[in-house]
Amino acid sequence: MIINPYVFAAAGAGGTAWNPADKGTLITLTNSNLTATGSGSGNTCVRGVAHHTAGKYYYELTVNAIAGTNYPRFGVGDSAVPLTGNGSGAGLVMAVIQVSPAFTFVGNSAIASGVTYVVNDIMQFAVDLTASKIWFGKNNTWILSGNPAAGTNESRLLTAGADYYPFGCCQGTAQITARFASASWTYAAPSGFLEW
Repeated sequence: MIINPYVFAAAGAGGTAWNPADKGTLITLTNSNLTATGSGSGNTCVRGVAHHTAGKYYYELTVNAIAGTNYPRFGVGDSAVPLTGNGSGAGLVMAVIQVSPAFTFVGNSAIASGVTYVVNDIMQFAVDLTASKIWFGKNNTWILSGNPAAGTNESRLLTAGADYYPFGCCQGTAQITARFASASWTYAAPSGFLEW
């Protein structure tokens, strides 16, 4: 069953939130630290509170507002990824709209992924840290024929043993709302994946 993506946006039970102590100065957090909004012309990023080195985790994110062809960007990153600039670093894996067919980034390396999105799309993230894999989905379709439950056709590989956080970057009016708690998800997590 599909539900309104905003109904449970401020749910406080379960999951995590964006970290107000671990964000760039141009990010404003609202909605119980689940909505991140950019400001000005500079890119700025935010990490989630909870982080993991092993296990399978799932979260969703609503695209509230888009700025240009580069923002928002979202995915996972480690504690060393800078919160300013392009939000790039060796420990970063994220999706970005760019222009069709869009891209995923690992550090500064981009590959075409098909992850285009528009306002109100529900982006999905399934991360198997034990197998070092991440899958990106949109509106209940996993890109590049991905199948997180089967562990196949991952979007990108992660660094084995790294400590990953949810990671989002905004610029200008770009805005995202994370839904880390299972009560706020629009879609069911793949079998075996837990809330972040």
